[in-house]
Amino acid sequence: MFNPKAGYFVTEDFAVGLELGIGSYKEELAGTDTEKQSSFAAGVFGRYYFLDLGKRFKTFAEVGVGFGTVKYDLADVKEKFVGAGVGLGINYFVKENIAITFNLSDVLSYTSRKWDVDGAEAVSEFNANINVLNNFFETAQFGLMYKF
Repeated sequence: MFNPKAGYFVTEDFAVGLELGIGSYKEELAGTDTEKQSSFAAGVFGRYYFLDLGKRFKTFAEVGVGFGTVKYDLADVKEKFVGAGVGLGINYFVKENIAITFNLSDVLSYTSRKWDVDGAEAVSEFNANINVLNNFFETAQFGLMYKF
């Protein structure tokens, strides 16, 4: 999934922004069937930088809410979801205005999903990831940030 974010620093330590997510997935199943999925998501976030670790590292907490859809072609089903999350991360500033971003984990998250199938009920899920560094590379997201 391609998930760009754009933010604006309201103060030196607080930024607000928008994010989009676009994805596509294809898998050939046994026989002649091919499962194709396409997804779209959009959301807003707020990010607070609370700890400087030297000149180059800045840690942050992020809160976000969003919505999206996933279309499953083989089953001709569409899924709609809304969600919210609180996460932690760190930026490594390569230069004053360019940073590599590491979103470590969603510490808390809530998601509600609904499929467009007759009789389907919404499924809600709440997760608390207290041990955020247990499996760092399973949950981490990496990105590139440019600060204007």
